[in-house]
Amino acid sequence: MKNRNETYKRKWLAVFGLVALVEVLDEIESLVFQSEGLLKFILDSIFLLLTMGIIFWMLKGLDVTARELEKNKLRLKNIFDTLDVAIWSHDLRSNTLLITPGIEKLYGYSLDEFYEDYSLWKKVIHPEDVHILFEREQNFLKGEAVTSVYRIIRPDGEVRWIQDRGIPILDHRGQFADFTSVLFDITDRKESEDRYRSLVEMSPDFIAVYSRGKIDYINEAGCKIFGASKLEEIVGLPISRFVPHHILEQIKGIDLALDDEFNEIVRFEFQTLQLDGKSIEVEMSAMPIFYEGRLAKQVVGRDISQRKKAEKTI
Repeated sequence: MKNRNETYKRKWLAVFGLVALVEVLDEIESLVFQSEGLLKFILDSIFLLLTMGIIFWMLKGLDVTARELEKNKLRLKNIFDTLDVAIWSHDLRSNTLLITPGIEKLYGYSLDEFYEDYSLWKKVIHPEDVHILFEREQNFLKGEAVTSVYRIIRPDGEVRWIQDRGIPILDHRGQFADFTSVLFDITDRKESEDRYRSLVEMSPDFIAVYSRGKIDYINEAGCKIFGASKLEEIVGLPISRFVPHHILEQIKGIDLALDDEFNEIVRFEFQTLQLDGKSIEVEMSAMPIFYEGRLAKQVVGRDISQRKKAEKTI
């Protein structure tokens, strides 16, 4: 960019220099060569050649710049075409809309349809997710960026999940004037998460996730096993409230590498206390996972109190 600016400066300096040269030649011509028609013809010819040369030089430079811009534009288009992403920019002051072609792949509607109906993107949102629009608008009016996740219904009836990162722009009076949205299709990820969540919630074993010494998540079976009526009674508590310190130290000592497919699953048996103070016997195993973008540990286990009693009786 710096080199390009320098090129422009040199070209304009040459133009100004040419104008100055013409003025000087005119003065010389009027003062010295008033009666010399041949010299006047020569000077005019030189001036014409110089002018044509500089114009050619400038046009050549502009042509190179245009080719570079077109090349960069094509490169950017190729990047967008390979991604399930679209960009939507709406200037509310001039009511000007700009959309990248990727929106056709995401929504199943043509660009022309979006340009003909600026509210089409709202109309295709799943009825159960329409409430998200009000929350977005409230944040936009404050000038705050917001990330929304909602479902859309494509023309063929297929439902897709969209992640919408909206970035508003306020004018000098603090009025909502413009916004840009970056749209991603996250259907595969969302469906994978939902399947995993279904398996976790349907499991008869307790499944919990903890990081930084505190419980981040526990399923419904875990709530029942530890005597809680709802998730909030356990989430946020120290993991040491339910797992003895010596067990936690052993878990830390195990090589739980995320990229090791052959990690041995080590099981622990220990006594723990429910929320009401009742003692139970628990069998538990642990493994590393990423949870909300950070390294955490997932523990899976069950209440084996009845089995222990039976063993003791035998």
